[in-house]
Amino acid sequence: MQMSDRLPEAPPGSRLEEVSRRAFLRGGATVIGLTAVGGLAACGGGGSGDQALASTTSTTAATSTTSATSTTATADESAGAVPAAAKLAVSFTYTPSGVGGRVNNPYIAVWVEDKGGELVRALAVWYEAAKSRYLSELAEWSTTSGSSAALTAVSGATRTPGGYQLLWDGTNLSGTRVAPGAYFVCIESAREHGPHSLIRTSLTLGDQPQKLALPSDGELSDANATYSVT
Repeated sequence: MQMSDRLPEAPPGSRLEEVSRRAFLRGGATVIGLTAVGGLAACGGGGSGDQALASTTSTTAATSTTSATSTTATADESAGAVPAAAKLAVSFTYTPSGVGGRVNNPYIAVWVEDKGGELVRALAVWYEAAKSRYLSELAEWSTTSGSSAALTAVSGATRTPGGYQLLWDGTNLSGTRVAPGAYFVCIESAREHGPHSLIRTSLTLGDQPQKLALPSDGELSDANATYSVT
């Protein structure tokens, strides 16, 4: 994949400028796992005084840890979670534009973000491992906080043009179900001698099923997000 190692400077108001701005605002994030659908696409010398001090310090640390754990549990319970059976299916079709000549397989990333732009779940990242430096061509994905850590769990070889579907079980890396609310479904592609394409659409996850048609962009089309709760 013969792409430049560095992205060109973005003109004011461009999508890349917005990507850079969002990347600057982002902090840390966690990554979670996924299920692929088969056929489509298919994470020495101390005395007693020293011993007493160490014992006191250990007790204080344990108390602090217990307090922090209790606070986190309370926060999770108050926030609630999506239903235990909830799943999100993300489907799309990749069709290269133009005719004639060899068409190189694209680099594609599919993931879910929260409303603050933090990575919630990486569903797939398809690229050539020997040419990982070109992942920067996936401008939105590569500036998403936590994207590098996600590669070991969800990366795979590039795919040929066609239709694909991926499933998310609604849990985070620790196995805790995410809270109801607004999230973004993101699908991004880039290839040599081809356009950069990005779909990023908001949807609300709760206790009601829904199916959302995602707008096509460049070489990405027929995209849908289907949320089920049973």
